[in-house]
Amino acid sequence: MRMHLVVLITALCASTLMGGQGWPPPNGSTLPSTCAVGNTFWVTTATEITPYRCTATDTWTTYTAGGGGGAPTSAQYWGGAPHVDLSAEKDLSLFTGLVLNTTGTPSAYAGASCTNQFPRSLNASGAATCADVTAADFASQTANTLLAAPDGMAGDPTFRALVDADIPNTITLTNLTQVTTRAIADTTGTLAVARGGTNLTASADDTVMVGNGTTWESKAVPDCDTPTTSKLLYDVATNTWSCGTDQGGSGAGLTRIRGSSGAAGADFTWQTLSADCAANATTTLAICMTTTGVGAGTWSFTYKVIYRAAATTTGVDFAVNHTGTVTTFVGSSWLITSGGSAATALGDQIASNTANLAEGKAARAVNTKFGSTLGVDTANADMLYVIEGLVLVSATGSLELKHASELAASTQVMAETTLELHKVN
Repeated sequence: MRMHLVVLITALCASTLMGGQGWPPPNGSTLPSTCAVGNTFWVTTATEITPYRCTATDTWTTYTAGGGGGAPTSAQYWGGAPHVDLSAEKDLSLFTGLVLNTTGTPSAYAGASCTNQFPRSLNASGAATCADVTAADFASQTANTLLAAPDGMAGDPTFRALVDADIPNTITLTNLTQVTTRAIADTTGTLAVARGGTNLTASADDTVMVGNGTTWESKAVPDCDTPTTSKLLYDVATNTWSCGTDQGGSGAGLTRIRGSSGAAGADFTWQTLSADCAANATTTLAICMTTTGVGAGTWSFTYKVIYRAAATTTGVDFAVNHTGTVTTFVGSSWLITSGGSAATALGDQIASNTANLAEGKAARAVNTKFGSTLGVDTANADMLYVIEGLVLVSATGSLELKHASELAASTQVMAETTLELHKVN
């Protein structure tokens, strides 16, 4: 980068500078110790030249052009075609501190001193403008504003109100001490209901939260576990729980079993086969459903059996057994037959206008066949056979439904066959 620079200094003439010593004047890094009035000397450094004049014998005085001190008022510069020698900044201040960069633009000015301030700008002559925090850029501002770029875009910063976009969505806490004291206080101790809390400091064993219209309370749940009489009561006046006796006097409960075996409940038991029992092609009874834990007392039972026969000429037979000690047993069975005016013992599950009979069989001992039927209206089709009875038990055992064929041909008890068992007393 090159530049031509013409500097006209009207207050300084060559003859004055030379003082009869020739041009250029003597120069060096330090002033000579002696001088005669009128002598000149330039103190030179790597970046500037400071002229001195001998104003009295052996007395040097800094030379000020025009005698007024400060920057020369008539100094001018012109940036024209570059000069090969101007490849870096040049100090052309001539005692003013003006420095030109390689493009001819003032880049520094040592003549202005910004005491307790900061340089704000340089004018065309390289003179600095000083400013402080009370100047226009940082004058009194509206409360609760901050210096920031425009909302949502790049631009010169101004004082404006904080917006949501100024706050990051995620703030990583590298240390718990970064959480404010208020935040820590808000998340410890008892959290009030008004702030989404429970107003409780701990969860006690066997308690539930109960609302009283103002806050949550911890209320103990009593141990109501007597199966035949106990039930849980709640008093809305006192917000308390207690045990009571069922209004029916029994506290009866229902037990459901799905499968070929399961334990009877204390009161009502419903059991359903989840799969077909194995086919039986003999006259020997085989267990198809077992209900365990049928203890002392009187029990009422009803089996609703779904069965099939492989041939229309093959009937079925059933029995009910109890493996414990039985004092009394009575049972009966029935099915709809094809008989009109006379019994046929042929199961008939077809709806028709022909008159049908409900024919029955009976037994007064456990594990005894009720009596076989003689066939079915349709082979391999679902038929219904109902068995009802009472059994008085003195020692616990299992209640069993047993099945056999009328003759050596296949019959089968099907899934969804159901027992309804009720302990009477």
